[in-house]
Amino acid sequence: MIALGGIVGASLFVGSGSVIHTVGPAAVLSYALGGLLVVLVMRMLGEMATAQPTLGSFMEYARTALGGWAGYTIGWLYWYFWIGVVAFEAVADAKLLMLWIPGVAQWVFSLVLMTLLTASNLVSTRAFGETEFWLSSIKVVTIVVFLATGTLFALGLWPGATLSVGNAALDGFAPNGVFSVLHGIVLVIFAYVGTEIVTIAAAESADPVKSVVKAPSATVWRVITFYVGSVTLLVMITQWDQVPTRTSPYAAAFGRLGIPGAATVVNLVVLTTVLSVLNSGLYTASRMLFALQRNRWAPRWVAERNRKGTPWRPSWPAPLPAMSPWP
Repeated sequence: MIALGGIVGASLFVGSGSVIHTVGPAAVLSYALGGLLVVLVMRMLGEMATAQPTLGSFMEYARTALGGWAGYTIGWLYWYFWIGVVAFEAVADAKLLMLWIPGVAQWVFSLVLMTLLTASNLVSTRAFGETEFWLSSIKVVTIVVFLATGTLFALGLWPGATLSVGNAALDGFAPNGVFSVLHGIVLVIFAYVGTEIVTIAAAESADPVKSVVKAPSATVWRVITFYVGSVTLLVMITQWDQVPTRTSPYAAAFGRLGIPGAATVVNLVVLTTVLSVLNSGLYTASRMLFALQRNRWAPRWVAERNRKGTPWRPSWPAPLPAMSPWP
């Protein structure tokens, strides 16, 4: 489920509107070409992870192939990226909760969510996996329902609907020019970040090789179906220049289908989606830091684990860090 729903996040449910406005209906090509890059990377990463499943994944492969400087740089940059994402997602979730529970300070929601998911991650790797399974399931089910109902609507088979496939060619397939497709790829790539988490998590699974072998294959049809398929339906259901950018285009599409309470339901889905990314970010950042310490590129206390084998910070103050300098 990490492989299936790991990269289906707010970047798709909300950010796809901005991509469509930038590119036009040809945003479908941006998602397809960006997805192709991700598929190629996952195939190559899958080969390496199968041959050598290790915590740290691509950081370790870079260290082995290019030297300590490459592993050191990639490891710390990747950790830095995810702690930024964790903070961002905590704030984003807090903003969504304020829609339903006004009067509570935003920082309170952020703190509560961070505390709950940190506690879940500290319990065990299994607890992280179970939490991610259910959060990802909600995302996957929502996309599947949208694909089914959206296809019926676009073909004019939905009650009260007319054939709307032609919306994908409104004002031309690429009204903002062919170059905008390349611009769209730059925007789309961020939505695909997170695919690589499965190779990090596989190192702690019961059968790492089997887990990693399945991931690249799942990536291919997931990109085609979830991203390219759903964005294609978006530009068919709603004219590209009318797709909302500040709210979810999926909520607007469900609204055109006449489904009552669509905006509220999609906002709830986005809430779970952001929680999923926050959960994955906490897991990934902690494991990368743990992998950095194994090469003595992080303080010694980072390597301390609880009884479940989960990295944690047991006491303060910590002993003097045992770190090697720049490799």
